Amino acid sequence: MIRLLKSLFKISFLFVVLRIYIPTSCYSQDTIRKENFLVIESTKFKGWQKPPTRVIFNKGEKVKIKDYNDRVIKGKIDTILDSCIVIDGNKIKINDIKEINTASNKGLKVTLAGLGTIVFSAGMMVLSIVFYPEIYNDEGEDINRWSRFYYQLGISMIAIVGAKLTLGGILILATVKHYRIDKNWKIYVGK
Repeated sequence: MIRLLKSLFKISFLFVVLRIYIPTSCYSQDTIRKENFLVIESTKFKGWQKPPTRVIFNKGEKVKIKDYNDRVIKGKIDTILDSCIVIDGNKIKINDIKEINTASNKGLKVTLAGLGTIVFSAGMMVLSIVFYPEIYNDEGEDINRWSRFYYQLGISMIAIVGAKLTLGGILILATVKHYRIDKNWKIYVGK
């Protein structure tokens, strides 16, 4: 009887999974991308690179663009048309773009989150003295020694995560990509 129930459970589970999976995959193939996107393609290749190296900018990404008149436009890409792009209401022709940078605040946010975590951990370490004061029993042992140790160990792990977040954010800030169109890159609109 138990074997029969197990086999029925397996069959019903398989039926439910297939019932959910097959229509979902069919519906997901139904939509086709109809938005334009900005493509920057490398024209100079290093020996180990497989040509072409492409960088794609979609609608809603933060960029910093400099044109040939040395005008700098920062902001999110609103729309990408065939011959121009609109950034926060400013139109710029694609042929006028001299330099384009990824202007994301992600690195700054990650760095600030990591620093906040480290400051929080330092404050909690100081409070561990208040939470677990040194109280001695008749033998002269500290009763809160192990409680304080585990508390400080947990807070130290949080501080380590904060340090990793801070380093990761600094790396993101340090590796912002700058693409000069007039040198080794060409720009066009993809569909």
